[in-house]
Amino acid sequence: MNRHFLLILIPLLLALVACADSAAEGPPEIRYGEDLCDDCHMIIDDPRFASAYVTEEGEFRLFDDIGDMYRYADRTGDSVRAFWVHDYHSEEWLESDSATFVYSPALLTPMGWGLAAFADRETAAAFQAEEGGDLLTAAELQQQIAAGHLSPMDGAHSHAEDVNHDH
Repeated sequence: MNRHFLLILIPLLLALVACADSAAEGPPEIRYGEDLCDDCHMIIDDPRFASAYVTEEGEFRLFDDIGDMYRYADRTGDSVRAFWVHDYHSEEWLESDSATFVYSPALLTPMGWGLAAFADRETAAAFQAEEGGDLLTAAELQQQIAAGHLSPMDGAHSHAEDVNHDH
């Protein structure tokens, strides 16, 4: 009877572990004004530009600027399970692959990347029409950063009090 019990118990335990692991697939909670960016080690203050990812090992990495996140992942070679960004207007978390990005030199971001994420392409296009710049998918953005075609703008670093807060 003990053998039958173990044959039932072991798969149940494995299922529980798998469920607990899937909980790590959601975005992290960032303590704004306290948590530090894993790339530049500055305090993360503005949810519009904050981003994060989780590695295959379940470790979270937090960032104050979207460009920092992709550059860090590329530079470290982390095996990333999921990337997250915030919608520029609602400040809600989005999976990076579902977002549309605007790259605009006119947009002041914490580390000068000039990147904002949007939940839908139409809103991103309207923002781009006002601010200028380019529309990019997550894959295009990652490729641009990895290839060195996109980097923080020289002299554009801004602290939270300098960031354009027009919503």
